[in-house]
Formats: sequence, structure tokens, C-alpha cells
Amino acid sequence: MTDLLYLNDCYLRECDARVIESGPNWVVLDRTVFYPTGGGQEHDTGTMTFDGGAANVTDARKDKGQVKHFVDKNVPAGVSVHCVVDWTRRHANMRMHTSQHLVSAVVLELFKASTVGNQIHPERSRIDFAPAHFSDDDLRSIEQRANALISEKRPVSIEYMSREDALNATNAQRTDIERIPKNVQQLRLIRIKDYDLCPCGGTHVSNLQELGRVRIVGLANKGKDVQRMEYVLE
Repeated sequence: MTDLLYLNDCYLRECDARVIESGPNWVVLDRTVFYPTGGGQEHDTGTMTFDGGAANVTDARKDKGQVKHFVDKNVPAGVSVHCVVDWTRRHANMRMHTSQHLVSAVVLELFKASTVGNQIHPERSRIDFAPAHFSDDDLRSIEQRANALISEKRPVSIEYMSREDALNATNAQRTDIERIPKNVQQLRLIRIKDYDLCPCGGTHVSNLQELGRVRIVGLANKGKDVQRMEYVLE
């Protein structure tokens, strides 16, 4: 199993690690700061240096409890490496992921619509809601509520709970914990203080003030009672 250092410190930008497995264009490390694609969030990129060489990390993917780091040069098994995350991309993804939690919670609060899909990109993200029939006034209300919460500079924190405690502490319509495999008995959750609590394995900012402002830039129908909202951060 790869030790996922970002789970407890999303602001950790670099680490030392050992290559435990190597292929023609990938390596597995014993520990990593690189976030692998998952949960709607895109992977980190960055660099990996070692005695006698360096490689760019172009992608990261989960594979049977490990993280495969895709690199543009061969990195031999057994060597020690120094990993550095592309912080501009990482922080953009952190801001976007936290904003997705915020917008999802706002839409549930105002319109009782659940999040049924999302895709987080550094520049522009989307969330699918159902049941949803938003008007222009509704979109303005969502923006206003989200930005008001941001202006309050609410802290965002990482917590761990047993599955049972998480079921009791969260809104079932917001979290849908029952979809998480039953063998997962300890859950990592992201809390927006006094507003939202949701299981998540992604990277997040520590305060809503880092988001700037939410601006909704698109809305499309994606099926019966399902609408896709696109937004940016300014």
C-alpha cells in the first residue's frame, strides 16, 4: 500500500520516497504527495529527482491500493526519489474541490437537489444535480449564498470517523454513504464549519476565503430532471 501523505496535509508539496516497483513509464512509491485521479478530481503533476536523473510526473492513478506515477523517463526500482508537486495545479484543484462541496451544499440547502455527478478541473468545473429545474434567478441565489459563506471565512477541516458515526453525523441526501463499500469502516470527511460535512478522499483548502468568488457560467439539461451546472472561481 502506498502511504498517501496528502490525506492528512493537503498543503504538503514535496516528500522523499523509495521506488518499490518500476515499469517502462511508471513507478510505484512507498509514500507519495501526488494525488491520483479520483472522486471527480484530476491528478497532480510535478517532478521526481533521484541520484543520476530526474523525471516529470505526468499522471497518477490508483491501482489495487497503490499509486502508479506515470513518468517521462525510466526510474529504476529501489532508488530513493525526491518528489515535488506542481503547486499551481494542486492549489487550483484544492480550491475547485472545496468549492464543489460548497456549491453542492448550497444547492441542497436552497433547492433540495442532490449532487449526482461532478468533474473538477483546475480552470472550470461542473456539477450534475437532480431533481433540478434552475431559473436565472435560482442561479443568482446560488452564487449569492456561496459567496456570502466564502466572505465569512469559514474554516475547512479534515476529520476521520467510523462508518456508524459518519452515518449519524451527516445528511444522507448529501453524502450517500451507503454507496461506499461496506468493508470501509473508517471514513475521511471534509467539514465546512457549521455548514457541511461530507466523506471525501480529495485535496482541499483550509478556509473558504481561499476560493475567491464563485461564478456560474453554464447550465445544461442532461436528462430527465438532471441539470449540469458549470462554474469558475475568480
